[in-house]
Amino acid sequence: RDKRFVKNEYPYQVPTGTYHYVMWYTYQNTSDEEINYDIKNSLYELVGHKSFEFVWYENPKMSVPEIYHVQVFWHLVNN
Repeated sequence: RDKRFVKNEYPYQVPTGTYHYVMWYTYQNTSDEEINYDIKNSLYELVGHKSFEFVWYENPKMSVPEIYHVQVFWHLVNN
């Protein structure tokens, strides 16, 4: 049961300051709560603080359907 949070090699066109990443899992049946938790922790490790917002979705036409993954869009926020 492994997971990886990586920058999308083929990012969608998003507004300046927004980043497109992918959360990959080596297993299926991942709950929304687990995905949110994993993304929050991965972003905290990446930026070193909690001043960020994100959204994610499961693409219905995955480019790599044999490996479960979700698209993640995030940006930093000012406190």
